[in-house]
Amino acid sequence: MASRTRSHSNEPVPTLVSQNLIREPEKEICSFNNADIAALKDSGAFPTGTVIRPFDREVRSDASSDEWVCFFAYPFSLGLRYPFPPFISRFFELTGLSYAQTMPMVRRVLMVLDQIKSRHCPDLCIEDLPIAYRLRSHGNSRFLLFSTSKNPLILNATKNEDQWQRKFFFVKRDSIDGGFDLPVRWLTKANFRDLASPSAESQPRIKEIYRLPAAKRTFSFSLDTVPVINLEGFQLDEFDSYSSLAPIKQEINPKPADTPKPSSSKTTTAPKAPPASRTRASSSRKRKEADHPTTPHVFPFENHGFTDSSKFMTGFPNQGLERLVFLYEDACGLNVMLESKLKKAEATIADQATIATAKSEHYEAKYKAMDQDHQSTIQKITQEPQAKSDAAQVQHEQDMASYRESLKNSVVISLLQARLEMAYEARALGFECPSWNNKAWDMKLKDLGGNPVEPPSKPAAEKSAKVTEKVDEAGAPKDAGGDAADEDGMNAGEDATGEDMMEEGAAP
Repeated sequence: MASRTRSHSNEPVPTLVSQNLIREPEKEICSFNNADIAALKDSGAFPTGTVIRPFDREVRSDASSDEWVCFFAYPFSLGLRYPFPPFISRFFELTGLSYAQTMPMVRRVLMVLDQIKSRHCPDLCIEDLPIAYRLRSHGNSRFLLFSTSKNPLILNATKNEDQWQRKFFFVKRDSIDGGFDLPVRWLTKANFRDLASPSAESQPRIKEIYRLPAAKRTFSFSLDTVPVINLEGFQLDEFDSYSSLAPIKQEINPKPADTPKPSSSKTTTAPKAPPASRTRASSSRKRKEADHPTTPHVFPFENHGFTDSSKFMTGFPNQGLERLVFLYEDACGLNVMLESKLKKAEATIADQATIATAKSEHYEAKYKAMDQDHQSTIQKITQEPQAKSDAAQVQHEQDMASYRESLKNSVVISLLQARLEMAYEARALGFECPSWNNKAWDMKLKDLGGNPVEPPSKPAAEKSAKVTEKVDEAGAPKDAGGDAADEDGMNAGEDATGEDMMEEGAAP
């Protein structure tokens, strides 16, 4: 410890600027020396590597710095470690208060509420506390939690702690987690309800805490007195001062009782008091009072520190037992809380399973509906082109049939027109065939919508007659039979040609 203190003395000490908020700074001179700082480090109150500023009597707790932040030793005497529990850290985060400007009762209240949160009311938050407390300045810009009701939420938390203002130290911000997020300057005004606004669930939660037994809501002073000790750093050399105590004189009985002599020769008997050591009692007092010594310094307990040492040696086991009882009750409460949480978790899991089943059924029905829509869409997509294809095929067949019919009609019309023209020309030349049914051909041509064929004009007929006469004169006797044969052959050939053309028009 001594070497560690000497190494601190060689470090540069940055300047700390006082905020001049402490009215009587001479009453708050720091008493947390380098030995206390070393013991605090050995206790494990801070993580390894934390840099603590050496002891300086001239610095006050309201000093501000961008490199250093002030801590009081009292919270660590309650067993707290840095970083503090999330519930306690949330209080300082919301309020913006510095660690050094809160009274010890704030720590007590927050510690008990943190235990209640972990055991009985897991939904409790800092925003619920303005229902039961308000921040009140206690002088020197330090704040406490003042109960808004005659019945405080946390009982037995207003104990007065002596000299707590003088036990403080400074930690380098960059050596601890979140050091630069801690406030640099103190607040002078703070409205708890504005800084941590309650919600609609805050009132029921505070009522739930009020319904807890008083023992669950009471701060235990055994926690306040149990020292934080790291067994690895616990040195028995610290008690060397008790070995230098002056021996305590023992009272000598003037009339010792008869006792058997010891068998061992090495055993020594208590020496008898000389007559000079006895004091004679006055005649106005009883005789037996002369047997007691009257010198006030025969048993100098206070002068030699025996009372303090005996108090420590006997109080420490008692405090340890109280601590064990408290831990046992804490474990029992934690077990009850875990069982309740387990039941809630089982109910939650069952609810989640029901919800999952309902969701599964819902999505399965939705999938089936989507699958049906998909199938119907596919059928619609495939059937519509098929129907269009079938309709196009039918239309094509109808068009082809109409085309064939129109082609056939045009061929027949052309054939009928040719027959009628030939018949009219033959008649104009004087040829007449009984098988030529000109009227039927003309009616058929009209039915088919063809243009009618008009008989040839007279000049053409006369010209044809002259040509016929010349032919007759040249070879009438010779070709009489041949003309008849040719006429029959022509008629027959025309009929055959017409029928063939009609058949060709019918079958393209």
